[in-house]
Amino acid sequence: MASITHLQQCLNHFYGASGLRANQEKSSIFFRGVTHLASEEIVQKFGYSRGELPVKYLGVLLSTKKMSIAQWQPLIEKMVARISSWTAKKLSYAGRIQLVQSVLFGIQAYWSQLFLIPSKVLKTIETYFRSYVWLGENVITRRSLVAWDKICTPKSAGGLNLINLKVWNRAATAKNYWDLAHKCDKMWIKWIHAYYIKGQQISDMPIPQQASWLVRKVVEARSLAEAIQIQTRNNKSMIRQIYYKMVGQLPRVEWKVDTKCVLCQSCDESRNHMFVECEFARSIWKRLLKRMQRQSFWATSWDQHWKWAIENAKGKSSRAAIFKMVYVEAIHTIWNERNLRIFEKQSREAEELARNVACICNVRATDQTRTCSNLNFD
Repeated sequence: MASITHLQQCLNHFYGASGLRANQEKSSIFFRGVTHLASEEIVQKFGYSRGELPVKYLGVLLSTKKMSIAQWQPLIEKMVARISSWTAKKLSYAGRIQLVQSVLFGIQAYWSQLFLIPSKVLKTIETYFRSYVWLGENVITRRSLVAWDKICTPKSAGGLNLINLKVWNRAATAKNYWDLAHKCDKMWIKWIHAYYIKGQQISDMPIPQQASWLVRKVVEARSLAEAIQIQTRNNKSMIRQIYYKMVGQLPRVEWKVDTKCVLCQSCDESRNHMFVECEFARSIWKRLLKRMQRQSFWATSWDQHWKWAIENAKGKSSRAAIFKMVYVEAIHTIWNERNLRIFEKQSREAEELARNVACICNVRATDQTRTCSNLNFD
């Protein structure tokens, strides 16, 4: 009773100095190691309600016992809710991977620093991640183009540099052990040292069986922490350092890139060459300009080509509208042909591509635009 009275006096002094008073309706007292009679006396004297564990604090559950799968459900539901808000957006693979890598992983990482997340929960989270990356959906599916373990490897090893949640969770636990062994300025560390370690060498002491499951798991992580030899580095995440040491050195993928232009096979590929200097691209531009009944123009640089395009696209006339339509479709067609030759090993002639561009623009153009511009897309 004396310690509780002293604590209440501290709160009263704080109220007198700051004007901030503890809200009794929103505050609770949690009891441990006291008789029922003493707890009732404390509740009646101070007016706080009796609290029961587990309780949510700063977004996570606090409990003296190992959390059940049902108690992990809020974490999973938070992930699913965030994914559901994104499913309506038409994002590319790269966009969805970036969201998983930043937002969703950040939610999970916060819990990982506090708890050892069960394997079943991590597997469920990874399943939702995988479904969203490949299909953009918030439902569990087995469809995937590449194994998730491969996706979670560094880009140098052929992956997409996503984080392996199981390894990251173990790395976070090892970091907590390092803090327990080397830091003394945090309240939870002082408490564990006072009640469980009691001056012993944490690297040699037996695991305290009377401690909570979370404390036991942190102490058990000493074998991992000692094996990888954690080193402190300024301005660098220790968990990330531990994670990459646990992942290890994976075989690097040799990316062999042919720099030659696949359209003409005469020069190295670049923006200037592909859209301005390449003979294949020039033949497409020549045919399209002829169909639009425009004079041929051969630029010698990208800036010169760009100024020519801007000059011809100015205004609201039908002639300018047709030029903008053909120009955009031509750029898109040249780029697609380049990708088709690289990835599908297929190719088409310049005449066929020019005819396709003309046909598409002919369909999109209005009757008035065709008549006013005197187009020849037949």
